[in-house]
Formats: sequence, C-alpha cells, structure tokens
Amino acid sequence: MTVQEATSLLNNASGFEWLLSDPKIWWKVSEVAAGLGVSDGYLYNLLEAGAFLNAIKHPGAGWRIPRDTLLLYCAQLLQGGRQTSAG
Repeated sequence: MTVQEATSLLNNASGFEWLLSDPKIWWKVSEVAAGLGVSDGYLYNLLEAGAFLNAIKHPGAGWRIPRDTLLLYCAQLLQGGRQTSAG
C-alpha cells in the first residue's frame, strides 16, 4: 500500500481525524498514543518491536514517528492487520 492509498482509505473512515487534520511530519509518542487510544507504554513496546518503520529515538527527546509511517500503520489497523490494544 502506498501513502496516498493509505490516506484515501483513512479519509473514508472515522477515528483518524487526529492524524489527517494535522500536517506535522514528526509525531511524539504521547500524541500517537492519544490518537490511537492506547497507553504510551503500549506504544513504546510497539516502537521497540519495530512496528513503526523509520521511527527515530532521539537522546533526551524520545521517540519521533514519521507521518507517512503513521498513515500506513493506521491504514493497516483499519484493514485489521494490526492490533491497537494489549488484550
């Protein structure tokens, strides 16, 4: 799936306005966790497991997740390919 296809898919779904309405390139863990409705800790586990390609861990600043990666991840969530809750 391309980023454009992911964006189109998310535009036709509800619950992803938090991502689609904000054009920022890099996202913080707390922002993504809030948008997905998961805990920061759960998102850290996903990051450590490599679930977000091209995410960067900055010393002193924490993880940053690129927008394109989030679009693709959320599209996969919508299609049932990823899990957002730990249980």
